[in-house]
Amino acid sequence: MTTSTSVRPASAASARTQPASWHKLGAALSFGNIGAVYVLAVIVAAFCVWIPQVFISGATGQQILNSSAITALAALSIVIPLATQTFDLSIGFVMSLSGVTAAYFVAHTSLPLPIAVFLGLGAAFVVGLINATVVVIFKIDSFIATLATGSLIEAFITMVTNENPITSVRLTGSFASIAQGQLLGLTLPVYYALAVATAVWYFLQHTVTGRRMYATGFNADAARLAQIRTSRLRFAALLVSASLAR
Repeated sequence: MTTSTSVRPASAASARTQPASWHKLGAALSFGNIGAVYVLAVIVAAFCVWIPQVFISGATGQQILNSSAITALAALSIVIPLATQTFDLSIGFVMSLSGVTAAYFVAHTSLPLPIAVFLGLGAAFVVGLINATVVVIFKIDSFIATLATGSLIEAFITMVTNENPITSVRLTGSFASIAQGQLLGLTLPVYYALAVATAVWYFLQHTVTGRRMYATGFNADAARLAQIRTSRLRFAALLVSASLAR
């Protein structure tokens, strides 16, 4: 009797746990949660059937990864502010500003490469600070504010460069290898994107701050009632977004 009574509760608990686990797995794999993955799978399958002799090759995979790495980094930089339901439409302009700033100091000054890169990062951070101040403190809609910031950045770049590309022999070598260097057939930005994607996923899914950002995005009023500092989170999100867009 003792053995049977001890087994039955365990079996009942296992039976209750299994449906719950399947329910969580089904929710995680639902189209509403990861619909983009399914769309990507359909596209890959279509090309595998259409042109298998060209598409199914290591060279094609390398080309896709290398050409998409910068776009992936830009997309990842938008994820964190979007978690707080804050839009940052200046990302592309910030990326251009950061690159132009670093290239300008490398080509036209005698500053060491690390300092020039740091100045490029600083330019991105300043834009993030401006966006955060305008959106969070002045309470201007993020869609409008960041779009205006992007337009100002574009005008500034045009004024500085006169719409001419920055060229110099100094831009080759170490500076060029930051984005064009390769490892195992893949350019370094692919590894940057993988590292940033892992960090962003862990931050949003497995940290308290990440969960609070989600709560802010889902319902800012409820988050404030739960004593979550939503304004501070949105401010930090815009700073991080601009910093990642470098």
